[in-house]
Amino acid sequence: MLPSPRGTPGTTSTHRRRTSTTATTSRTGIATATTSRTGTATATATGTARADRGDQGDGADDERMRGWLGSLGREGGVAMAHGDEVSRAARALARARPVVQYAGFAAIALGVVLVAVGMVGPVGPETGGLGATLVAVGVGLAVVTVLLTVAAPAAGGPTLALASPVRGRWRALNSPTSAVPSHGTHAYGQSYAVDLLNAPEGIEKPEFGSAGSSFLEPSRFPAFGEPVLSPAEAVVVRAVDGCRDHRSRSSWPALLWFFAESAVREVRGLRGMLGNHLVLRLADGTHIVLAHLRRHSIRVPVGAEVATGDELAECGNSGNSTEPHLHLQRQDTADPRSALGLPFTLEPDGIPANGEHLGVRP
Repeated sequence: MLPSPRGTPGTTSTHRRRTSTTATTSRTGIATATTSRTGTATATATGTARADRGDQGDGADDERMRGWLGSLGREGGVAMAHGDEVSRAARALARARPVVQYAGFAAIALGVVLVAVGMVGPVGPETGGLGATLVAVGVGLAVVTVLLTVAAPAAGGPTLALASPVRGRWRALNSPTSAVPSHGTHAYGQSYAVDLLNAPEGIEKPEFGSAGSSFLEPSRFPAFGEPVLSPAEAVVVRAVDGCRDHRSRSSWPALLWFFAESAVREVRGLRGMLGNHLVLRLADGTHIVLAHLRRHSIRVPVGAEVATGDELAECGNSGNSTEPHLHLQRQDTADPRSALGLPFTLEPDGIPANGEHLGVRP
């Protein structure tokens, strides 16, 4: 998520959807270990992708899957969501954050109501006092939420190699190569997330702070409408569409407004923060999130199997975004609200640092 000429759609593959309520669909391959340019052990994202109705699967199949992935994790370095490499403390804090956050919201809301009733209603002053106490508790929980998002440890662990989710020349912002957590927070599984902005040569992009740039139509930005590709073989486990693509926030006054409205989007949950988005389950059981997609551009339903390079949607400016871009992250669970962010890299040259350009994918 950011605090930046539409592409020509290619051929979209035919996606298969499971029709049985009990059977599972799988694509079997080989998970292999590779080494990134920094020397970090990585695992390629090929292997077995599963489609389960909801998040439940057949018990025997799940046991075989865990055993297979466990052997690969010991021998090949595959990053597993529940392996020893992942900090238990980091995972516990990630799970606790939404509980604390929504408890704080509820306490503040109820407290404000009680204070108002105590002031104008036919009740005693003790009602207003209780309300003030609840507001104070809610504020305290909000502070704890902030600490959980900023001061919590990162997961670490092996890095999974993914294909680029975009074609052409793109620039990185909020890159995990430059800092972790890359977005200044561990919330919503963003510890190792990266924002990608389209930067084609010969096409000018509106510059932040330039005259008349505060609130621009998303179509003014070259990223808007660009195809978003699957970075690995995977199964679609979540698809959210219908959120509007709003205008940019491309000046300091507009950015101040963005920070104010971010609080409202936070209350709205995943639609407010991620906008239109997809969650893909990978072979190792971890998940990829592709966020801020263009409204009505998602082409795959929940349960669909996708191959590396399949066109899934288009880049947009929905959710908590200042300009059209693609937000990409890897996490352990399918629900970003309680997910733990996990490291990944992009083939062939890795994730570029802030301001640098991604290796071009034809």
